[in-house]
Amino acid sequence: MPESEVPKLDVAQLRKDADALYADLVIGINKVLDVMPKTNTDKDAIIFVGRKFLFDSTVLCGEIIWALNEKRVYLGVIGAKTLLEILINTKYIFVHQCAKSDPKWVEKLCREYMDVYGTGENDWLNGKSVTERARSVPPEDALITYKGLCKIAHATKHTRHVVVGTEDTKNDFASDTYVVSLTATVNTLGYIATFFGVPPNNKFEIRVTELARKYPQRVK
Repeated sequence: MPESEVPKLDVAQLRKDADALYADLVIGINKVLDVMPKTNTDKDAIIFVGRKFLFDSTVLCGEIIWALNEKRVYLGVIGAKTLLEILINTKYIFVHQCAKSDPKWVEKLCREYMDVYGTGENDWLNGKSVTERARSVPPEDALITYKGLCKIAHATKHTRHVVVGTEDTKNDFASDTYVVSLTATVNTLGYIATFFGVPPNNKFEIRVTELARKYPQRVK
């Protein structure tokens, strides 16, 4: 969409829409966590990591929305970058084609995550970087978004726009970050619920798609 055709952003309404979706999403996620297994002998690692990814995604998304509501856009962007890493790890462990063909794939990676990756000492998993993991499970939407957030987080030119840009520029970054964060959380919920055999609730996918349509990407 040409810049001239991008609709004027109603920031107050965007915040209301994001808050409302997140509030309902928390209720939905808690319902999934309630019916997910909590312990299961040899599969404790799988259950632990699955629940952790879903819990962490939920909490972090809430913190991001709070930061954006408080106009702390850069903080929100940094949080969204981490949220995308959770989504990428979720897809790599629980959605990868090997998860369907090799019964030991998920358990192996969950144990590795707990033993190495989860300690914060190393962000590689199964010998692959975040980017390589993202490429292993198409589509690469998460990777494209992740790279964009990395540019904002680490590249001086892009960071400057978020930190000292105009009010309109900051609002544009905030709008995209709301949508990215809620979409990532909804996707993580869907992947985890599906893996553990919990009936999916498609209403969240519908609502986040509507949110993205109502507030299309503003920062190119």
